[in-house]
Amino acid sequence: MRLQIRRAAYFASLVAFAALVTAGAARATTITVFTNFTGTPSFNTSDALPVSGSASGDFVEAMPFTAGSTADLADAVLALGNESADDNSPITLDLDSNSGGVPGTILATLTQQGTIPDSDTPGLVTFDYSGAGVELTSGTLYWLVAVETDAHSIQEWFYSSSDTGTRAFTDSANGTGSWLTHSGTLSAFQVDGTTPTPAPEPGSFTLLAVGLFGGLGLVWVERRRRVSA
Repeated sequence: MRLQIRRAAYFASLVAFAALVTAGAARATTITVFTNFTGTPSFNTSDALPVSGSASGDFVEAMPFTAGSTADLADAVLALGNESADDNSPITLDLDSNSGGVPGTILATLTQQGTIPDSDTPGLVTFDYSGAGVELTSGTLYWLVAVETDAHSIQEWFYSSSDTGTRAFTDSANGTGSWLTHSGTLSAFQVDGTTPTPAPEPGSFTLLAVGLFGGLGLVWVERRRRVSA
């Protein structure tokens, strides 16, 4: 009988522990807010737009996207290649609001992770965001603005395989000058976000309480039996 009670108490403790894990396991979930990659993802590796410093014309490129979900900005992934033989300075990537069909206010600045591969073998480069929370709202138009701050570095932002629209560009070094627009194929990129952390379900706390009190109650019963024996 005592063995059965011990087993029951052990089982109740496991139930309580599982409930505790369930209650604390809720975490923010990463979702794709926008992407124009295809496949795994794939993009057009043979054609690109320049993102360059002042020695090569100060080309600042801006790509529009409409958020497919509401989420907090987490990162962006760009299809990039480096054209300079000796200079490969990181790109500054801004998230801008939309202002009459061109980039508006800077909402966030993302930081490049790692280096940009050679333009002969372009690849995906991640830009992380770690500042104060910036919410992307489903159905809202935003812009990604790529700026090369090094005068001699020339980066290539490779085209999507299929996405078309109206991009914006400027020869202002800081990306806040007068914008021009051009319709055609857009460059390839993806924007990711995180959903708010959901609160633990009330049932989790109920299960936790039942497990804890049940386990403690069985332990108390066994101790009483030992005292009276």
